[in-house]
Amino acid sequence: MRICGFLLTALLLGGLAVADTVRLRDGTVLRGDLKRQGDDYVLIDTAGKSIAVKSADVVSLEPTPRGGSTDQAMSRLLSLRRSVEHTADIGAIIERYRAFIESNRGSPAAQIAGQDVVQWRKRLDEGLVRLGKEWLTPAEKAERQSQSLQTAEQARQMIFEGRARESEPLLEQALASDPLNLAVPYLRGVNRYQLERIPEARKQFEAVVEHLPNHPPTLNNLAVILWRQNAIPAALNQFDQAMQSAPVNRRILDNVAELLHSLESSHAKDALFKKVQRRFTEQDAQLQALMRPHRLFRWGAGWVDEKKLEELKAAEKEVQTKLDAMSAEFDAGAATVRAMEQEIADKQRRASSIEADSWGVDAQGQAYRRPYPAYYYDLLRDIDVVKAQRIRLIARLEAMRAAAKEIRQRIPVPAYSGTLAIFGAEAAPQLPVLFGRDTPPATAPASPSATRASPPATAATDVTPPPAPASAGPSSQPATVPVAAASQPASTLGGPSSQPATATSRPSSQSASAPAAATSRPATASLHRP
Repeated sequence: MRICGFLLTALLLGGLAVADTVRLRDGTVLRGDLKRQGDDYVLIDTAGKSIAVKSADVVSLEPTPRGGSTDQAMSRLLSLRRSVEHTADIGAIIERYRAFIESNRGSPAAQIAGQDVVQWRKRLDEGLVRLGKEWLTPAEKAERQSQSLQTAEQARQMIFEGRARESEPLLEQALASDPLNLAVPYLRGVNRYQLERIPEARKQFEAVVEHLPNHPPTLNNLAVILWRQNAIPAALNQFDQAMQSAPVNRRILDNVAELLHSLESSHAKDALFKKVQRRFTEQDAQLQALMRPHRLFRWGAGWVDEKKLEELKAAEKEVQTKLDAMSAEFDAGAATVRAMEQEIADKQRRASSIEADSWGVDAQGQAYRRPYPAYYYDLLRDIDVVKAQRIRLIARLEAMRAAAKEIRQRIPVPAYSGTLAIFGAEAAPQLPVLFGRDTPPATAPASPSATRASPPATAATDVTPPPAPASAGPSSQPATVPVAAASQPASTLGGPSSQPATATSRPSSQSASAPAAATSRPATASLHRP
């Protein structure tokens, strides 16, 4: 019986060893018996283990030609049919059928496969092309794609009007017309983000990147989401890709400036941080050169006009002078606190030593305790006094820290607001890029960065603003710019206005060592990263 069981196992495994070959997007190759399960697959490998395989992860399915029973041949034919569901090249499909028929000549499965080939040759002769799971004429495909884009554009207009929830049926309709309309997952990502469904938003943007890996707005949006999810290395990597895909893009560089500032104290020594910082420094120098003729100058993570820059520099100098004076007093107070703590610890050790030395043993072996000397009680009183002084001094230092924060807030426009902005519906791929227009913010009021000079861009790299306004204060009113042509390539990044579609705030972090390190973070209703 044991021998028979061994032979049965060997036969089963031998049959699986020449079964289907599945190649995945990450380079993994799986071999075994592949079965359809709903929209996905289940593969039984050569060890008899079941492996779930998602359709979206499959690059190709290849049934291995082999001899065997009628049931085995039919099973391989079904596997072949499933594999060609992911192939758009009819010639390649026919060639794979030809190889199957050759290796299974004379079998019922080969006859059925021959009938399939007739259907495939008919599609080839008619010039049909694949759209999702359907085969259409090129004209029909173009019409479907056009309808899908028009429907997606209608959904985008609803998003602009603040009707994100109502746009969902239209997005579903657009996706049904063209499963590869990348505007749909992008707009869904924007909707999910505004509704604070961050993991779902990330999934939608990742679906865009899967088919359009160099779309700068999507890369930027994924970076912002990863930052919110505290995936700092991944966020830095996405921003690095975004800068490579759209060099000298104003909004991306403003986000990177904010991110680098927030991570400077914790990640400055990391290799990835340094890599992103180098690329940012190179591109930001070019951006500043492009902005200078328009009299706009970088101020932290934003831009201000020349007059406002001089005012801010003067205010910052005045604030810094006060903070420097407070810093010296703060440092002296902090040193005094440390000295007090050391004094308390020393006197507590001496008091403990007196307590231990007060015990003795008499001639009968009985333990007894000698009275504490007067010095012991002096130590206890000194400890209480120093503790009280320490508490008062710490309270004073905390008051100084709060005062330092208040002083720093006197700068009219903070250099860094603690917010990162996503691109909104205006930058959806495969749709005309709308300059100077953004989706409504997810929360109100707008972030403080909106008070900086923020003229919209008029070039694909979002770097050529109109001349600065004559008034001294910064401007955030977008200018009217013509909509880009509908035939614009999906990979071209249009420059929407620098007003963020959705600004995300990061909690501020202040140094405990000196008030000069305290950073103002204006109170806003923006979203906070956990």
